[in-house]
Amino acid sequence: MTTISLTDVTVSSDADSHAQGWLTVQFSNGYRIQASCPESNDNWAQGTRQLCKPGHQDGLVPTQVDELLMQAADDGSYVVLQATLPKTSIPMTYARPADEHVYMELSHKQQSVFSADFLAIAAIIFGALYGLKWLFEKYLLPKL
Repeated sequence: MTTISLTDVTVSSDADSHAQGWLTVQFSNGYRIQASCPESNDNWAQGTRQLCKPGHQDGLVPTQVDELLMQAADDGSYVVLQATLPKTSIPMTYARPADEHVYMELSHKQQSVFSADFLAIAAIIFGALYGLKWLFEKYLLPKL
């Protein structure tokens, strides 16, 4: 069997085709082929799971795919193996501390070197070093 890698294609399907596990792959020149989703979802890659999940009641709206990896069968049909979707198409859940989340969203905002976290850490380090210096001068130097 031949493995085919396609780039910059559009994938869609109507409600009936999607319920039966078929997708329409449209090339930039207008040519279309039919491809089937894998039978088992045990080894679906993230993009394939997004395209083939059965939750689309109205079918799959035309979705831009950066790279589509398919396998050609002997009977002329194709099976979708892997799909790389653009970042905007993949719904993701992020778990971060709240402050970091705000900093990530406001990447254009300049970060201050003298933030409260930085100053607190610097004060702890300075205090520890000063304490070590004091211990060294009080207990170790007189014995030398």
